[in-house]
Amino acid sequence: MSQPGDVSPDPSAVARAAVARVRQVATLPEAALRVARIAEDPESTPQALSEAFEGDPALCAQLLKVANSAFYGMRSEVITVEHAAVVLGRRAVRSVALAASLAQITRAESIHDRFLPSNLWRHSLGTAATCRVLAGETGTTDPEEAFVAGLIHDVGLLVELQDDRPRFAGMLDALGFDDEARPLGELLEVEREWLGAAHPDFGASLCESWGLPARLSLAVAFHHDPLAAGTPDGELSALVYVAERLGVGFEHGFGVPALEPLPEVLEALALAPDALPALRELAADAAAAAEAAFTQIESGDREAS
Repeated sequence: MSQPGDVSPDPSAVARAAVARVRQVATLPEAALRVARIAEDPESTPQALSEAFEGDPALCAQLLKVANSAFYGMRSEVITVEHAAVVLGRRAVRSVALAASLAQITRAESIHDRFLPSNLWRHSLGTAATCRVLAGETGTTDPEEAFVAGLIHDVGLLVELQDDRPRFAGMLDALGFDDEARPLGELLEVEREWLGAAHPDFGASLCESWGLPARLSLAVAFHHDPLAAGTPDGELSALVYVAERLGVGFEHGFGVPALEPLPEVLEALALAPDALPALRELAADAAAAAEAAFTQIESGDREAS
């Protein structure tokens, strides 16, 4: 990474180099990557998705736990991966596989009293659930696609953490926080000064290394500035942007404090400002259901260990 004060490094090059160096966060379980690839194929079959889970019984068990949770609200028990693919759809199966994998990655130990990877996980899951609600209300994109975009939007912070822990801690010190743990500085500016790139850059490069679709990498890259992403792919960035600013459950996480979304972004999504309070309530319920579902996963992991 660059030194503070270095002259204008190329953020994309800095991010790619960091992703090439890190190992833990850059390597998702092979089964999760296979599921993500198969889910992109509109001609894929439930059997193909089921076969993608072979060799990873823990991930299979996690999928079934979440599929049978209140988050998806199934009326009958989901008993196999193939059954889950039929009743939930291939993209929902991808959502769960990626979420379960990221839950494992964010169990890293803390290196700073203002940044806990486990809190970042809760922030990401809350954002994902909120994106899913917003997508359903606006009809702008597939709700499961929106869920994944929200889930991975801040994953670049994990790249920063794992690539150079001392420099990441120094960046947080330079950022500063108030008594309520809210950042005093502008996160993106401080990241670029200390690291040569910001978390959207690192996150987008990581998504590319995972082989995720370009529209998801774009959503990560522009989630702080969705109007710069262009349309129609910019709609995913806009959903993440609004979801963060609704602030549902973000007292647990390191992220953007609850702010009013820019009117231009709301207009791009055909969202009326007076609809936000009701959406915030729906999102709070969805975030609570998502957290309960994935807490169930973590409890199962501990029991199995």
